[in-house]
Amino acid sequence: MIVRRMLSAAVLLGLAVFLCFFAGPSVTSTVDAHSTRIIPVAREVDDARAELQKIEPPTRAFVLISKIVRPSVVTVLTKAKIRGEIPRFFWDDDDWPLPSPFRQPRRRQQPRQYEREVQGMGSGFFVDAKGDILTNNHVVQGAHEIKVHLADGSSYDAEIVGRDPKSDIAVIRVKDCPAAKIVPARLGDSDALEPGDWVIAIGAPFGLTQSVSAGIVSAKGRSNVNVIPEKLAYRYQDFIQTDAAINRGNSGGPLVNYKAEVIGINTAIASQTGAYQGVGFAIPSNMAKKVMAKLIKSGRIVRGYLGVLIGDVTEEAAEKLKLSNRDGVLVARVLPETPAEKAGLRVNDVIIAIDKTPTPKTKLLRQIVADTKPGTQVKLRVIRDGKTIDLPLTIELQPGDTMPAAEAQRDDELGITLETLTEDTAAKLAVGDKVGVYKGRQGVLVTEVVADTPADRAGIQAMDLIYKVAGKRVTNTDEYFEARKGLKLERGILIEKRTGDVAKRVLVR
Repeated sequence: MIVRRMLSAAVLLGLAVFLCFFAGPSVTSTVDAHSTRIIPVAREVDDARAELQKIEPPTRAFVLISKIVRPSVVTVLTKAKIRGEIPRFFWDDDDWPLPSPFRQPRRRQQPRQYEREVQGMGSGFFVDAKGDILTNNHVVQGAHEIKVHLADGSSYDAEIVGRDPKSDIAVIRVKDCPAAKIVPARLGDSDALEPGDWVIAIGAPFGLTQSVSAGIVSAKGRSNVNVIPEKLAYRYQDFIQTDAAINRGNSGGPLVNYKAEVIGINTAIASQTGAYQGVGFAIPSNMAKKVMAKLIKSGRIVRGYLGVLIGDVTEEAAEKLKLSNRDGVLVARVLPETPAEKAGLRVNDVIIAIDKTPTPKTKLLRQIVADTKPGTQVKLRVIRDGKTIDLPLTIELQPGDTMPAAEAQRDDELGITLETLTEDTAAKLAVGDKVGVYKGRQGVLVTEVVADTPADRAGIQAMDLIYKVAGKRVTNTDEYFEARKGLKLERGILIEKRTGDVAKRVLVR
């Protein structure tokens, strides 16, 4: 009997093995962590695959966003003229490489003047049905010809409506483009962004038009960062940081949220190689909206001005000045003949409020002053020598913030951009109801000064009017460059200029 039972058990075991190997699917299995129930892996995979087919993949959202926004995105092609000098080198007696009998007398030669045309490329996007396009200032700065390529491949001429170098925002308008081809993008609320939000960058990196890249918002409110293009004077930095790929040619293109709204203008990168390394920056849409509205309305920007160099209060400064906390803005320098000097502001003063609005950080104070209409009287609350005092002050027009749309030319050697002063431009250069400070005058208007260049070190500022070069009167950009011929920077170039009603001579070297 026992033997018969053992044989029966063996037969049953053999039958089970046979069925496992030959009668059904693979027996590869897994054991549930909370029981001894055996679940075939193949069945789990099949169930997961079936469930996956029922839902849309997350990347499908990117496809739909791209379909919505790409018709609004354009490629901006520009042509600009650059003038400059190429120095003529000669052998000095002490440097002549051959023996004495072969020495030649020193010969001085004038530097060779040159003018060449350069081509540029960037991106932009439609913002209204009139054909206005939002882009970066550095994409169109100095351009004498602008062409816009639409998503469908058609091409149209465009003109500058207005530029603002300090925020790097510009508005251009397409000419003779059929209304049916203009698809305005929708601008969103950049303040609603949070680090970790998905974003998409669209543009023409390296000329590859209509390219789409995705990433996330890495951070908000970035300022005081070293960016490429490095020569741009981004005075107002409040960047959105993203790891969505941004390269040369993306500048001016939109950064888009998951609602297909533009929440930034792709502008710059941080890189040790000059190429994309995972850190890009975009101008927030809320900042762009304000600047864009002013440029479309009047073609110019008017901001308030104090006339100080400022910085956040450091731990060392707080200890030295015996401050109870680090809230406030430290005055590092007071510029002469400015509202700050007239109001009696001093170095090491700490500005803690303006008209009862607290100013705990530099960025906030700078933005409040910039948004204040020139001619407005305010009160600065300041900590000085441990005491809190109020200083009445009249906000003035910030130099360099009135940017006409006229053609500009660059003097790369000095580091300035110039435009011929016209009657229309002179009439606009006013503070409040005051008559334009340059009305009735002639000369070339300095519209931009590159930081740490000969012109900057000599004290030339944006909105200065240059009327003489080396004693020669200049009334337009052609006369300016004609007067510059043969002048060597190492010997110094005497320039006579006006800053408002104040005339001054400066030696640029």
